[in-house]
Amino acid sequence: MVNVVFGIAILFLLYANFSIKQQSPSNASTAAPQSPANDSSTSDDLLTSLIVNGNFEQGALGWSNPKAIQKEANGNHYIINNYNWLIKQDLNLLVNKTYEISASIKRGTATGPARIVITFLDVNGKRLNKYYDINYTNQGAGWEEIPNQLITVPENTSKARIYLLCKDKKGYYCFDNIRLAGAAAPAN
Repeated sequence: MVNVVFGIAILFLLYANFSIKQQSPSNASTAAPQSPANDSSTSDDLLTSLIVNGNFEQGALGWSNPKAIQKEANGNHYIINNYNWLIKQDLNLLVNKTYEISASIKRGTATGPARIVITFLDVNGKRLNKYYDINYTNQGAGWEEIPNQLITVPENTSKARIYLLCKDKKGYYCFDNIRLAGAAAPAN
């Protein structure tokens, strides 16, 4: 019975992600900032991402702090955070595999950069020395894409953990369309 319920839940999530209509962003020089709901992500991007609910359209599913979910006037959902480690998600990644991460961010009241931190834990839950701390400061007032970043999972990793936060201790950032997928093999 549990397997049937779990299977139905997975099918629903896949259908919901596949059904999300994505549009290309308009020219960045327009007066109204673009919402990440209108970014160039395709349904395939959302289906292949290893992040659960990276677009926050299923509320806090997969994330640790449901109170941080926000909704824009156009219906787009996103998450906000300041300088704390409460917004996180655990990931099962393959050791020695390289992944590509991307995200949409928008500056709230922060003066410093947004941060996406990826840590790795061993089988005992102890944090490994290797981690990634991706920092990005918005150039404008609207949603912007963090340039794609590559991460490689170190030996002895049992679990990875992604955090979304702000480097500025007094302000906040908005996050949306968090994507993590296997990186393409380099051309030889």
